[in-house]
Amino acid sequence: MLEEILVIRESIPIFYYNKDPDKALSDNYYILQSGFFVALTHFANEMSNDKLRYVILENKLYALDELSDVLLIFGQKEKLSAEVLSSVKEDLKKAANYLNQLFNKYQLKIAPNPSIDIIDKVAYEFGEYLK
Repeated sequence: MLEEILVIRESIPIFYYNKDPDKALSDNYYILQSGFFVALTHFANEMSNDKLRYVILENKLYALDELSDVLLIFGQKEKLSAEVLSSVKEDLKKAANYLNQLFNKYQLKIAPNPSIDIIDKVAYEFGEYLK
């Protein structure tokens, strides 16, 4: 497995998800970022120390740095961006549908001034859904 990783050229552009604790809604919340992978030997050393989890899928290397919560992805930016946007759109669509169901359940669309209790219930249930 190590030989497959060592063929990657240094200074290759990479795109990765970085876990952002300030914006994290859950443990699975990552932000797509880009950069350059320059320290190939350092990367190999990290792997030998079991600090990274990695898998190769569809000719792309995925590596999760468990110390810094960074998921490295070696691949095409356009394809990755399309996959991320597609996933986000579906998630937003589902969340919007669920929120709409909550509005109907608690009759928020027809109640001119809903009580704080009802708003709290909607907020709680929607928060539980987002987990």
